[in-house]
Amino acid sequence: MKYKVTHTTKYEYTQAVPVCHNLVHLAARALPYQSCSDFRLLIHPEPSDIS
Repeated sequence: MKYKVTHTTKYEYTQAVPVCHNLVHLAARALPYQSCSDFRLLIHPEPSDIS
């Protein structure tokens, strides 16, 4: 059985935000009974720095 999972996180601010620090853990875990065939993380607007 295959699942397609989509997650959207959206932030809206009343004023311009020059710096915003976020930490995400969204990739599927590798376990003996499941595997992930595709994973994409799209960020818009594109950040100036990713660590």
